[in-house]
Amino acid sequence: MNKQVSDDSSEIHGRVDTLEKSPQENNLGSSSRMNDESVNPKRVPMASGSKNDSLTEGLRLHPMSWLFIVIEFVKSFFIPILIAIFAGGGDNFEFIGTFFVIPAVGFAIIQYWVYRYSLEENEIVIKEGVFVKNVRHVKYERIQNLNLSRNPLHRILGVAQLELESASGGKAEAVMRVISLSAVEQIRAKILSAKAAAESSNDDKESISQNDQTSGFFDEKGSVEESSSFIKDNSQQKELLQLPLIELVKAGLISNKGMVVVAFAFGILGQTRTLDKFFERLEDYINPWFDSVDIDFSHPLGIFAGILFGVIAFVIFIRTLSIIFMVVTYYGFKLINHSDKLAASYGLITQIHATVPQQRIQLISMSENILHRYFERAAIRVATAGGNANSSQGEQKKVFRWVAPIIERSKVDEFCMQLQPSIDYEVKQWQPVAQRAWRRLTRIYCLVLLLVSVPLAFQFHWWTFSLAALVPLIILYSKKTVANMRYGWTSNALIYESGWLIKHRTIVPLTKIQSVEFNQGFFDRRNNMANVAVDVAGLDLGRHLVSVRFLDTHIAQKLIDDLYDRVSHTQYTWK
Repeated sequence: MNKQVSDDSSEIHGRVDTLEKSPQENNLGSSSRMNDESVNPKRVPMASGSKNDSLTEGLRLHPMSWLFIVIEFVKSFFIPILIAIFAGGGDNFEFIGTFFVIPAVGFAIIQYWVYRYSLEENEIVIKEGVFVKNVRHVKYERIQNLNLSRNPLHRILGVAQLELESASGGKAEAVMRVISLSAVEQIRAKILSAKAAAESSNDDKESISQNDQTSGFFDEKGSVEESSSFIKDNSQQKELLQLPLIELVKAGLISNKGMVVVAFAFGILGQTRTLDKFFERLEDYINPWFDSVDIDFSHPLGIFAGILFGVIAFVIFIRTLSIIFMVVTYYGFKLINHSDKLAASYGLITQIHATVPQQRIQLISMSENILHRYFERAAIRVATAGGNANSSQGEQKKVFRWVAPIIERSKVDEFCMQLQPSIDYEVKQWQPVAQRAWRRLTRIYCLVLLLVSVPLAFQFHWWTFSLAALVPLIILYSKKTVANMRYGWTSNALIYESGWLIKHRTIVPLTKIQSVEFNQGFFDRRNNMANVAVDVAGLDLGRHLVSVRFLDTHIAQKLIDDLYDRVSHTQYTWK
């Protein structure tokens, strides 16, 4: 293994040190990169004049699929359409129809007409594309998941959106936006038949019947049910988590999802004159209230009182939106385990049902903020192999992140054991980080406070010095943050804890580690410190990375050596 040290920055910029193992110990080579032609579907460009008879007579999607394509097109140009409506004074509907609606309808009809799929003996073949045509071949036995989502319009028409996922993970191999439920069952039957044939050839009938990931679909009424044709032994099916309405309300109070709604609304309204009208009406509404209150807003204390009132009102508003968001998104949340498969269903308006094999889980991460601890709750997410990659159908991947949007703290250990029963969760000895790191954090936060104070000094003069009262709080926060950073080993996993106000606990099985990275930036070198980052398949860079910070340099190097030694003697399991 070539160990590489990054001196440019303390940030993680990618995989630096790929763990190498012997062929007997590791399948990280071509199989882990999913280069095998039998795993990745073949994408065959359509040559001029070349036609496949089965495709020519292939099946089309539901006749109303053009309507959904139009809706997706309009959603893509939602902001430009709003600008055209409001900026133009609301009298330019001919312009909108000419440049948005008519082209969208025409393109949708063409796309519906050229899309074909054919259920062959061993594979599903999909032909699509208007300007660039291609044919995709996806073998039935390689399909890992069939995910369904249904919004109200889907349910009215008795259709669904279907995603086919193979073992390569990431973006779905095929997305059928509008397909009838009978066609879904036909595809599913083909997949089960192919898996049964492969099972029979391997003389292992019980294995595939327990590992199949295609069960559990929507019935005609839009509810989620396990297909009796597949799961005949309900004794193997176990409910891991079900969230009643009161738990979703608590989740809304705890989370800050309302900020997402506010940011989205302000982003749209900011493109038009609607936002200005909103603030004008808000000013007309609150001015009479302020006139009735005897507060001198020219005095700093009066300004402080006004700011305090505004913050309280904003928090209440955000929490209300968060409750609505959580209820609409996760209504009816249910997570079940059937053998080594997790299946989740949720959604009030858009109902989603998705599955993930347990062996594709790369890490488990728990988080708790202050409100979590007040309600004695926690939230748990997982990273799956390929499941967190950016995708146009990203909404379907959320179930693979937040397997428990909220859960009682007393049930966390048992829940994690059910998610990954092979992992040892008991840490015999925790290792702390360098405790002197609190001084680094204190200097950083004090510098930020100084930069904020300078412009305020021109307005509030000597009152700005009152911000110095925050320095003891900064010192306390820095010390507590560093004191809560630690890592430890179990027999087959690395566990890392961090955070004080918002606590994180990340569990990484040694068999899932792809690479490790030694980072030492400018300030790290000055303080004789370094960071160690661990990478697994499926981690997206925008999330909580497994990065052990503020280690003494010799401790960081020892951790790198220990990781390499332990991981090199395990068999890498990507899926």
